Amino acid sequence: MSQAKAAFIKIPTGPDGFQTYPTDPARRLADSDISIEPCVPSDAEKIAEGLYLAFPESWWDQKEPPALRPPQPIRIQRMATRLLPSLTHPHMKWIKAVLTHTHETIGIAGWMAPSNHPSVHNIFRRSAAEHYGWRERMGWSEAAVEEMWRHTDDEEWSVRFARDDETRRDVMGGERHWGGEEVVGVGYGAGGSDGAGDAVVFGECAVGEGCVFALWVCARGGV
Repeated sequence: MSQAKAAFIKIPTGPDGFQTYPTDPARRLADSDISIEPCVPSDAEKIAEGLYLAFPESWWDQKEPPALRPPQPIRIQRMATRLLPSLTHPHMKWIKAVLTHTHETIGIAGWMAPSNHPSVHNIFRRSAAEHYGWRERMGWSEAAVEEMWRHTDDEEWSVRFARDDETRRDVMGGERHWGGEEVVGVGYGAGGSDGAGDAVVFGECAVGEGCVFALWVCARGGV
């Protein structure tokens, strides 16, 4: 049964936010074209790549000032290195959407599970390596940690996320919850022979704690 086109609802986003538009259902990939799978450590670079695609350049200008940036492959490599231990962290749930006929990853999302309670510490903060014991587990030296953060703005990456963590801690009042600040949804272009435009893919994945989350990812072609 075909789906009706979703109505556009304007949502206030604030000065740093942005909003995407509904996609025509006729341009969506079929459910049978997509599989939802857990991520593995080798997906770290793909996650990093997707994060740079998921947010506008104006957002990244704050997090990683242009004057400090190395070439893009190095930015991706450093981000992937920082994220790598989160892919084996027992309370962090990463999932990916994969094209069934090519095994190409076209979207990734992640959440910090309620089992992480009482810890409230965003994985994107520099201090996460110490907080979760990742630096010791990965064998990172202080010089290695400095290198992977060299081109970033500490105020935007660490101080701002720390304030968000404090707000979440106050709002939740000690209640177990899925970590909203760690929610990540990134989409990639997936090549298609018909040259079709962007499509929105919808999938569901049970990620533990008796919860089911929706995953929306962007794909190109094959609709």
